[in-house]
Amino acid sequence: MRIDVNELEFKFKFRDEQDFPATMVLTIGQFEVRGFSVRKTQYKDNAKNFVLFPPASKAGKGWLKIFFTDDKNNWKLLEEKALKQFDREHTDYLVKEQILPKEDDINVDKIIF
Repeated sequence: MRIDVNELEFKFKFRDEQDFPATMVLTIGQFEVRGFSVRKTQYKDNAKNFVLFPPASKAGKGWLKIFFTDDKNNWKLLEEKALKQFDREHTDYLVKEQILPKEDDINVDKIIF
């Protein structure tokens, strides 16, 4: 069975941690895959600020991935779509929690260029 990336749904649960701002549930039809994490990237020159990690379980000295795709391009599509949605919802969450000002609350005269 082939799954279209456009049919996937993402639900984020936000946390008040800068390096680990959210967990994610992936919904595929009537099935849910829990345990995804969104983490801040450790690479300063990376174009994206956040990275999506699949659920994994500790196995000896390493980690056993619980969710994976056989084609890395499919993972990139899934990650891209999830992180786009995360960016929108995370900004809304930060505004709601008053961590980030609303756009209409920003005073343009106080911005230093």
